[in-house]
Amino acid sequence: MQSLYDTVRATGAHNLVIIGGLDWAYDLSRVPANRVDGYNIVYASHPYNNAAERSARFWDLYWGFLTDTDPVIITEFGDTSPACPTAYSADVIAYADAHGAGWTAWGWFPEGCTFPSLIEDWDGTPSPSGTGVRATLLSHDDPPASPPPPT
Repeated sequence: MQSLYDTVRATGAHNLVIIGGLDWAYDLSRVPANRVDGYNIVYASHPYNNAAERSARFWDLYWGFLTDTDPVIITEFGDTSPACPTAYSADVIAYADAHGAGWTAWGWFPEGCTFPSLIEDWDGTPSPSGTGVRATLLSHDDPPASPPPPT
């Protein structure tokens, strides 16, 4: 990862670099021993409920601990059960918010709960998970955007 990061920076780019962990970007436990040296770096995790070690009781071990030292963003998450439960997504959001991790809504494709989709159709009808994500986004009292820096 360091070599890839250095190659991007060698082009003169100063953009944000998002670095995913192991196991489909879920596991960030090896970051402290393999930290990428640089700036504008954020580490990404993808907590889905598709394995026992992805339950909330393991989040501190696999990715939550890193929020104490590094920026972390949840770029994909969801419950892939066919019954369309919403608790897992709500728990991921609450955990991320409580630990100062960022998160983004993922799954803007009408493919059903096992995807897990945030919409049910191309008209944007929220799915059960999408309804919860939407409500959470609307509940955040975000300050107005800062003016752009002078050029």
